[in-house]
Amino acid sequence: QREYRRIYYPPVHRRAVKKVLNLFLRAGRKATYHDYLTRFGPKHIFFNLAAGDEIANDDDLMLFIRQTETPFSVMYHSVSKGNVLPEDLGVNMREVIDRSIHSFFTSRMQLEEYRSQLGHSIPNAAILHHPISNVKPRPYPPLHAGPIRFCMIGSLVKRWKGQDMAIEVLSQPRWRNRDWILNLYGEGEDREELSTLCVRSG
Repeated sequence: QREYRRIYYPPVHRRAVKKVLNLFLRAGRKATYHDYLTRFGPKHIFFNLAAGDEIANDDDLMLFIRQTETPFSVMYHSVSKGNVLPEDLGVNMREVIDRSIHSFFTSRMQLEEYRSQLGHSIPNAAILHHPISNVKPRPYPPLHAGPIRFCMIGSLVKRWKGQDMAIEVLSQPRWRNRDWILNLYGEGEDREELSTLCVRSG
């Protein structure tokens, strides 16, 4: 996020002017680093989030959504199951939801997890499934064609990608008697733990 700020945020002197002006401007009129968005004159702003708390964790973005008159929607891509949110973060996330026109989620499970963690019904929620178009399913290979190969591509962070759950499932007796190979591709903080889990699971 800091790298993006270096690229897209205003230069240092403009940020300094903003901070000085905000000492004198009344609430609702304070300047934000994101005011340049409104200069494009968008009819709608679409925030595409990763962890889902990027706006709520950013004081400047919170100030922006409180003051902008441009309608906006938010797409939430990720959620950690059973996560306990700090109260101030939960308050901000609920405010983001209430101020947005739509709150988009990738699955019913993800939406229900957000509702549980936030204690919020999220009435403006909608689920957007990622469609696969112009792709025909390949026929299941014959049993003598060799092992079935599974592949998981993504950051090796089990709380986000769930590689440990896949390993647990494939370690069950019904899968041990089948001919398969699971390949994990990526880097992340859980690399060594997942490697150990693979060895321990046989």
